[in-house]
Amino acid sequence: MTEGTGGMGESGETLNDSASSSRFLADAFYRISGASCRLFAVIITARLLGSERFGQLGIVIKTVEMVSTVGALSLPPAATRYLAFFRVADRERVRRVAIFAAVAAFASALLFSCALLLAARPFAESVIARPNLVAPLRLASALIMFRILEEIAKGALAGFKDFKLIGLVDALASFLMVPLVVFCVRAWGTSGAVIASAIISLAGATGCAIPVLRRLARGDYA
Repeated sequence: MTEGTGGMGESGETLNDSASSSRFLADAFYRISGASCRLFAVIITARLLGSERFGQLGIVIKTVEMVSTVGALSLPPAATRYLAFFRVADRERVRRVAIFAAVAAFASALLFSCALLLAARPFAESVIARPNLVAPLRLASALIMFRILEEIAKGALAGFKDFKLIGLVDALASFLMVPLVVFCVRAWGTSGAVIASAIISLAGATGCAIPVLRRLARGDYA
């Protein structure tokens, strides 16, 4: 009996190790594939725009990163932490935490997006002396909105320990990015690159938010 129990225990540990290895390999594949596609998209964008316009795009993207980081209000890591805690300690509070984080993130995203939309012209003309970046900066206000919502959705999924799905969504969005960048940059130049980034962020936010909403609707916090 003891030997049988020991054999079953070893078999169970082997299965757990195999499942963990499979998850690790799948996550690594998604991350490497996504990073490769994003790098390829950046290279294509640089070739299509040329050095000057690509540098201008860098200014817009850095502005988006700065504003979206501030606008996120550290809500994504907070959502991850508290959802991970309450899904075990107090399941009744999971829904309230998720709703509060989503509402706060949406309000902040809307506020900072509108701020950039209004400040695009004076910022482009007076601060960085690039009047031709007014349109890309205005479009970037939508990118800020989608970027913040994407991060809060990923934070919620991370709180439910669904890292594999996050990796899958990132990989699929990265695969989509390559043809989208080619089309948008050829059609609209620097503004097209911003539009492509906004669409990718929207796709990422949607892809992560839908599973979270389904979990909340079913009460499935496991």
